[in-house]
Amino acid sequence: MRAKAAKGKTASSRELSAWRRRCGFDDKSKEYAAAVVTIRHGEKMNKAGRKRIATWLREQADFLVEHGPELAPGFRARYITEAP
Repeated sequence: MRAKAAKGKTASSRELSAWRRRCGFDDKSKEYAAAVVTIRHGEKMNKAGRKRIATWLREQADFLVEHGPELAPGFRARYITEAP
């Protein structure tokens, strides 16, 4: 998918490079981030909360292995909890 500039114009190579970096592509190695994990407010969690998230991550890994071919290209899993 190509990044678009304002008003439907084709993006410049500079804009495209910036878009690729934001999406996790590395122009030099042609690698990209296939998965990203963000833990918010980990410093405010107690040990039990961190363990619950770790368990959930393991469950997501099992789900990925078992159902990978069925997933949408932009599959997202979210752990929703109360705000700290």
